[in-house]
Amino acid sequence: MADPYVEGKGFSLEGGGVGLALLTLDVALTRINTLGVATASGGGTAAALLQSLGNEEQATISHPLLRQLSAADRQAVQRAHGALRRCYYFAQEAEQAQNPQQVLPVVKKAVSSVDGLAVGEWLLLPGGWNGLNAANAIYLLIHRRGPETFDVVFVNRGHEGMPYHPSWQTAEKIVSCPILRFEGVASARLLDHTFWLLLLSLWMRSNGSGARSEFIRAEVFYDVLLPWLVEKGGKHADPPRFATEMLLGTCDSRTDEDDDTAARHCFSAAIHEHRATPVRSASSAIKGAVTALVYLLEQYGVRARSVQKSIKYALKYEFMMRAAEDLSALARRFMRSYTTDINSSPEANFDDETRTDAVAGSDDARLLRHPTGDAAAATGRG
Repeated sequence: MADPYVEGKGFSLEGGGVGLALLTLDVALTRINTLGVATASGGGTAAALLQSLGNEEQATISHPLLRQLSAADRQAVQRAHGALRRCYYFAQEAEQAQNPQQVLPVVKKAVSSVDGLAVGEWLLLPGGWNGLNAANAIYLLIHRRGPETFDVVFVNRGHEGMPYHPSWQTAEKIVSCPILRFEGVASARLLDHTFWLLLLSLWMRSNGSGARSEFIRAEVFYDVLLPWLVEKGGKHADPPRFATEMLLGTCDSRTDEDDDTAARHCFSAAIHEHRATPVRSASSAIKGAVTALVYLLEQYGVRARSVQKSIKYALKYEFMMRAAEDLSALARRFMRSYTTDINSSPEANFDDETRTDAVAGSDDARLLRHPTGDAAAATGRG
């Protein structure tokens, strides 16, 4: 969301990580979905929250920018929030694994999460790669179509791996589709522990203190792991298929009329529908998380672009509100430190004019709190 402004500013500001990105998005969603308030860990409270998320009348969507949401849209936000929070807890555990004894339980948890997915439900899991010369975050959206088949969606908003995604030129700029959807993936492949070990190790390799490898990069994922996963059908008698053909044939519930219109541009309507501007910075973690969230909302029934944009606008508003609150807190801390230093200085000898300036400074400090407080009051938070 601040792509042009954070480019080249260093990892802590520009890159971040999957865990930090999911936590940031979860905080913003919690301000919209108020049932998520005061849930900071994966304990019993969080378990109760996850069970109730997505059930009608169990959560409250209350935001001045989202008053137009229907009951179905509110429920979709709750369900998507639940999937995102589960992904955050998984990422939190995965980012702490630093040796084989800690990695294997993470792999088993990923496989069990996919295996335990109910028919018709979605699961969000993190991934990516952290190598010597390349680092990128991706997200996997897994949908159980039947007992033995899944749909798998890969979301990549980073610049690493974009040559593998459909891209085209418009009158204004070059755009690409950050979403790759593959249908009818066999459970035998998706539930393979070796696949998940290789996939997660690309992303978790940076957890340890050892040197990063130059062989951990986008090619390993796109040229090796992805084709192995999707190109084998659910039955031995199924004809061979290729990832590129599967991608170009993606329909994603679009109408034939839309596909006929998009066919003139070589790609299906679903690919054009999810187009995005390639990023300039290394902000793939947060951008991918937002894109995955919007895709989940669409699968849960929020298909109107106007509603999707209003939800994204509310998220941006909450991001900015949190930034303003942080700046206000830093300003108050600075003013307190400044006043303490002046009062404790042995050379401090205030005259009337200096005292007047100090009082004015205190008034300025109070004014710094007022805009945030007024905005919070306007949104019903204080």
